[in-house]
Amino acid sequence: IDYLLLMKERSHLKIVCETDPLTGLLNRRGMETYIRSRHYQWTVIACIFDIDDFKKYNDTYGHEAGDRCLLEVTECLGNMVEGRDCIVMRYGGEEFVALFFSDDVQYVMLCVDECMRDLAARRLKSGEGATHGYVTLSGGLAVSGEHPRRMDDYYKLIAEADAKLYAAKESGKQQVLY
Repeated sequence: IDYLLLMKERSHLKIVCETDPLTGLLNRRGMETYIRSRHYQWTVIACIFDIDDFKKYNDTYGHEAGDRCLLEVTECLGNMVEGRDCIVMRYGGEEFVALFFSDDVQYVMLCVDECMRDLAARRLKSGEGATHGYVTLSGGLAVSGEHPRRMDDYYKLIAEADAKLYAAKESGKQQVLY
């Protein structure tokens, strides 16, 4: 019985260490564990998302409402990856990363568009002074030239997508640039 209790506790601790407590999504450690356990041998498409004007949302409605907004976005992202060879993680604050284990950019862009439409349909009012009247996402998308071999290759790919995210923010938000 002690052994079973120890295994149950170990399993619980693994989950706690690898997931974000608010959203239940993977965190960076969870992403690394997932990737290492699967040994992917194909191209990866990274897409990083950021909630536009999230600070204004929190300033207008408070942090509890901000948490509910994060959960709504999490649900949209979860819908986007459901049934697909993809993972999504909370990367920090109001940033999320989706890794698609595919080389089909058009397919990934359709998935991303579906997510953006899902969020738009929820009509979550944005904060005072926000660029758009409803909560929106901006994003950047990057494609690995070949399958990443080391974890550092994944982080470089995410950094490349992040640079495109900033370009999307600077050119009006509510868009994903590739």
